Amino acid sequence: FSFRIDKTYEKKFDKADKELAFKRQLDATKAKRALRSKFRERVARLKQLKKQQKEEKVLLNNGYDSDDETNYTTKEVAIETILSTKEEVV
Repeated sequence: FSFRIDKTYEKKFDKADKELAFKRQLDATKAKRALRSKFRERVARLKQLKKQQKEEKVLLNNGYDSDDETNYTTKEVAIETILSTKEEVV
């Protein structure tokens, strides 16, 4: 008992399979774009919130911005420690 698929049915089903695969890929791409858009909106909202909080913090500190690096002086200090010495006579 053998099955023989007619060429017209094979083409028909291949076309349907390709359309279904394309639709699934398109739906997945739309979902990814929606997630990316939602993420970018959230990041923008959080950046705005952080900016507002910083402004409020500066106002509460009478205009002093503790995050401003120009308000601080930095000094580098190098400490050298001699671990051992050895004298040689020449």
